[in-house]
Amino acid sequence: MIDEVPARVVTTGMEQSDTVLALGVVPVATEVSFDYPWREEKLTELGATQPERLLSTERADDALTDLVQFSPDLIIAGGPEPFGNALLADGYLRLTEAAPSLYPTDQALDPKGYPSGVSWRETLTQTGAALGKSVEAAAVLSSIDEALAGYAAEHPEFAGKTIAVAGNSAGAFNVIEETAPMALVLKSLGFVPIDTSKIEHLDNKGIMSVAYLSPEQAAQIDVDVMLIPDKKAAISTPTPDSAPALPTQTESCSTAVQATRITRRETPSEYRQRFRSHGELMRS
Repeated sequence: MIDEVPARVVTTGMEQSDTVLALGVVPVATEVSFDYPWREEKLTELGATQPERLLSTERADDALTDLVQFSPDLIIAGGPEPFGNALLADGYLRLTEAAPSLYPTDQALDPKGYPSGVSWRETLTQTGAALGKSVEAAAVLSSIDEALAGYAAEHPEFAGKTIAVAGNSAGAFNVIEETAPMALVLKSLGFVPIDTSKIEHLDNKGIMSVAYLSPEQAAQIDVDVMLIPDKKAAISTPTPDSAPALPTQTESCSTAVQATRITRRETPSEYRQRFRSHGELMRS
């Protein structure tokens, strides 16, 4: 129970960090990097400096000791992860030892019982209430919906185009699922995100909303557009023969919808060879 509007907020998730920034609140410390254009621009707009980074460790006791030094009034937690920072793993349910903590609802954490991509809306509403900014949260939601509707109207050519959002992590090709936040944004623009339930893929390694594919499985992807959201990933991510790539950095919807540069399509053999080579390099 949060009795007073918190003055010192700590965040442990990307979605949660972006949410508090959208509401005009800069966390005193966070688990995520703020070295991204949209976060830097918002900090400049608010006349604020980057928050402190929480200790990244797999030891829960050490992570909580580090967190306590920031004297938070409220911790806004992202979803748990099975590896990495202890604040998202073994220490996840112990955050309340440091301060009152706002966790995502069970529904938001269960992609089978709740569209996971919608959870950001719930996060915004929850966080707005906790920070005494419910009116501002509703206004942010409305502005996002209006902006997406505007982009869709400006680009009728997006309607009905199939799309896959792909990346490469530790040598493994991955595609986000159709209920992921980015997929739902693209859907609102008129695109039809790939249905990963209809293609054979590897175990998702505990990461919700992401499907991992082997080089052979990636050849199943047959879409009109492949979107690679990160410029660095665009350099190293293999592109299946079936889809052109749109290398872009989606720091804003407008950047995403304006991306038009398409790479040469590789043959299946070229793709599989480059993917194997890249995977071996990443694992070495």
